[in-house]
Amino acid sequence: MKFVALFLTIFVAFATAEIDNQVDWSNVSPIFQLIKQRLDERKNEPLQPPNRRIVNGQEAEPHQFPYQIALLIQSPTGTGLCGGSVISATAALTAAHCTSTGVTGYLLIAGAVNRVQIEPQQQRRQVPSSAFVPHPQYGPLRLVNDIAVIRVAEAFTLNNVVQAIALASNPNELHVDAVVTASGFGRYSDSHSRTSEVVLFTRKTVISNAQCSQSFPLLVVDSTICAVGTAGINNAVCNGDSGGPLTIIRNNESYQVGVVSFGSPQGCETGMPDGYARVSHFFTWISQTAGI
Repeated sequence: MKFVALFLTIFVAFATAEIDNQVDWSNVSPIFQLIKQRLDERKNEPLQPPNRRIVNGQEAEPHQFPYQIALLIQSPTGTGLCGGSVISATAALTAAHCTSTGVTGYLLIAGAVNRVQIEPQQQRRQVPSSAFVPHPQYGPLRLVNDIAVIRVAEAFTLNNVVQAIALASNPNELHVDAVVTASGFGRYSDSHSRTSEVVLFTRKTVISNAQCSQSFPLLVVDSTICAVGTAGINNAVCNGDSGGPLTIIRNNESYQVGVVSFGSPQGCETGMPDGYARVSHFFTWISQTAGI
């Protein structure tokens, strides 16, 4: 089988030291357009294939997902985009693959209606690369333990537009057949390289790991949770959604059950399942690392 696509959209370098107001969002290029150049420069490194965002979803109401963040990844060669979630006033959750050698820092944007604008309700936090803590057993080749905590020194002010998401904690609850929600700022089509300025979301259905393994036999492990879109609509996560939340509603409260990790190498609109890091499997590590 072809190797699965990673969910990290890379932007051509337009950021300066003040990335929050100096990014030129008009010229974005997905990572697959930069692969050849990078391989020429770093021939001994493994290929980092393209990634994912919300395809065939819908636009969220302002602050419908108050835990959603946009994560900008700064490096000397450019600025990348991932998703993430606020899990406490001083911590966010994302995917371990939302980093690479040479990252100099991260910008977390919480409370955004439009992430490319400086809005009064937004809370932006610049953190150093050392604030990004991937799972100690993260394996990039098979995306095992693809989860990370970002520690935030300047605490978020939790209010009506920035809120912490509750985390699923029971590893025995598999959620098979449950309706879940994926959200993010990623691409909305295989044919469009631009990522979304506003939060998009889609409803999906959790499938068993046995069923998911038929599509991804080398990637699905106990710490994986998979979800599939509606037949004929092919709604899915896509480039730029990596690290974003997969949530479920129980007793009128949202719980995060997954972190966007992988999908089909054939594109975002194939109808194949999406793979996520199962939050309940990592609950103890997340709590200890984030201090919650």
